[in-house]
Amino acid sequence: MLSKNRAYEIIDLITKSSRFYTTVTIAANETGLTRYAHSEIHQNVATEDAEVNIVVFDGEKLANVSTNVLDDDAILAALNSAELKLPLLQPSGMAFEELKDLAPIEVEDLDLGFESKWGISQRAKAVKAAVEVLEDGFELAGAFEVKHTVYAWGNSHGVRRYQSGSNAHVEVMVLHESGASGFNDCVFTTPDSLHFDEIVKFALEKAILGQNSISIEPGVYDVVLEPLAVNDLVSYTAYLGSNAKYHEDGLSPFTGKVGKAVASPLVTMTDDHTNKEVSGLAFDFEGYERQVLNVIDKGEFKGIAHDTQTAKHAGVSTTGHSMGYKGEGGIPFNIVVDKGNQTGSDLIKGLKRGLLVSRFHYMNVVDPIAGQLTALTRDGLFLVEDGKIVGAVKNLRFTDSIERILKNVDAVSEERITAPSFFGTNLVPGMRVKDFVFTGRTTIEE
Repeated sequence: MLSKNRAYEIIDLITKSSRFYTTVTIAANETGLTRYAHSEIHQNVATEDAEVNIVVFDGEKLANVSTNVLDDDAILAALNSAELKLPLLQPSGMAFEELKDLAPIEVEDLDLGFESKWGISQRAKAVKAAVEVLEDGFELAGAFEVKHTVYAWGNSHGVRRYQSGSNAHVEVMVLHESGASGFNDCVFTTPDSLHFDEIVKFALEKAILGQNSISIEPGVYDVVLEPLAVNDLVSYTAYLGSNAKYHEDGLSPFTGKVGKAVASPLVTMTDDHTNKEVSGLAFDFEGYERQVLNVIDKGEFKGIAHDTQTAKHAGVSTTGHSMGYKGEGGIPFNIVVDKGNQTGSDLIKGLKRGLLVSRFHYMNVVDPIAGQLTALTRDGLFLVEDGKIVGAVKNLRFTDSIERILKNVDAVSEERITAPSFFGTNLVPGMRVKDFVFTGRTTIEE
């Protein structure tokens, strides 16, 4: 694994050799991955990689070159390539401030306990044990990844950032020969919090319940969205609702709504990299410290995520949410949704007649200004009557707006999971939502 000393040596080599103001971003990872399908492990992969991204600046011009060859000659060749490109480029129209006189940010959270508890042999034993409890007609598929990461950033003025961390990501699908399936997808930031048998049990229960599904008409239903379904909704809410570039261009569903209600008072979500249950990053890719950003507070929209360019246009300071020197606005990627006071079972018991949604597949944006999203349900859609699951339902397509969905939340679960998002991880509960709009149904026989 790339050490902090070596990361800083690379940054020093580049910045001291450059003829221009230069920033360096290093992303390194060491990964152990076990893939399985048809109840068999079919692949074990161990990878180690590191990429150095060099950006050189001359006024409004910037040239960008990356390399994953880390000997000094290759690194200096990459720097030379960037410097040669610079005179040939057109001005970007963006002027970037040179960071100076800032205290270092260093977070060292590598956890080698993942290797002792969930190394290759332990992952294999866990998969084998899960397969052995499956009854005839069921199969296990998925992936189990243990990852250690290092991010480092530095510039010509001696500003330095470094963070290391570890996590495990588990995807599990249990499939029945009838076509029914169950799915689970979780991230774990400590080795002892991962219980593979429980992850599989959750998916297996859905595959059992999902047999003999019936077709129902699309329409308006009260629903319980389990955490994986909420995770997709939250990811799009943060991306469309909080990104300053979308606000600047008038494309956000929350444009002009700071301080106004956009959700139920039961909904509070914060971009919080300091929460130990998410794999957060303490600085952004322009080198600024990431701020904890209150996106929605008890239903009111509060937080717009900025990079340096949108912050300059708005006359405010960056919130430290840049993904690089692209002027794309800020992107929150560690959303923590406050837990509620009901169990997941309580959410279901509160449905007179409605649907339990396990997760969504291929959620996408229909209309960003309206915040309208669409997706199919997948791996478990169930009819609920008088607070009890009475059977499985064939998949439906929903089309509805973020604000309408969030305003109709009438209960939130106390249980939460950490799940992967677009660029990071979110900590999300389940939610009960009134009047959820389904606009179509699958035509595929399941």
